[in-house]
Amino acid sequence: MNLETAVIVLILAFVILYIGAELALESGEKVGQALGISPLLIGLLIIGTGTSLPELFVSHLAALNGRGQIAIGNIVGSNVCNLLLVLGISMTIQRIALVKKETFYQAGIHLLLTVFLCAVLAFDELYPLSCVALIGFFAAYLFHSYGEAKKSKRNDREKTSGSVVVSWPKLVGKLLLGFSLLYVGGEALVRSGSSLCRFLGISEYTISVIFIALGTGLPELFTSFLATMKKKNLDIIVGNIIGSNIFNVALVMGSLVFYRIDLSRSFMGEMIALMISSLLLFAFAFKRWALNRVLGISFVGMYAFMVYYWAR
Repeated sequence: MNLETAVIVLILAFVILYIGAELALESGEKVGQALGISPLLIGLLIIGTGTSLPELFVSHLAALNGRGQIAIGNIVGSNVCNLLLVLGISMTIQRIALVKKETFYQAGIHLLLTVFLCAVLAFDELYPLSCVALIGFFAAYLFHSYGEAKKSKRNDREKTSGSVVVSWPKLVGKLLLGFSLLYVGGEALVRSGSSLCRFLGISEYTISVIFIALGTGLPELFTSFLATMKKKNLDIIVGNIIGSNIFNVALVMGSLVFYRIDLSRSFMGEMIALMISSLLLFAFAFKRWALNRVLGISFVGMYAFMVYYWAR
């Protein structure tokens, strides 16, 4: 890919990501409403899972080609991007209230899984037992979320599928199309960004940590940005970020059980960033303080520092 082609593909990638985020957000919200589940669970189960599909594909492709550290770096880097950049930009644009008990509970699960991730990465390789434990965690999380979805449906009968007339084939088709465009746009951004980095003389490791993680995290960024700008129920944003991070660690990393992945490289900087941001999110949810612009700017600043840390 030459320089001119890389620039054109980069621009097209942003357009595709925007359209994909628009379709995923609108159709995902309607699917959740038709099923009678809360905006937080819509973000966690539907949008969060869908926007994390790029991480699943990219990590397995990297591991399959013997580039295990890139697979792990993609997962960790995407979570850093979700918390610091995506959530940071969202709360810089608009104040996000954390008043629901379920938000506090989800923030606690996210913090617990972050601690678990730190423990896994402390070993010299990704052991099968760690992967099995992560998959078990994800299964238990899905079981709990399913129970919460049923409870949410019982508590809000006017939003059940019986009271909302929808065209399910059309709605599901739009949702899948949105997720597909998010994947295609993220993949195009990674490839064009990587080509630009090579033209600029940036190392392959820096490309993988910054561009691949950012590229696979852009679906969450675009979806959350649109939800903020359109003044949707902001629980969707928090649910999208927490759900994506849980999906990345518990399912994507857990599914790497079939590969032998060396973890000799230090992830200390990434782990410190994740622990600080996860603790702050948990503390704000516990106190029921709103996520405000000051915290948002701080998170974006932390992400900028992480980019400097990776690129130095």
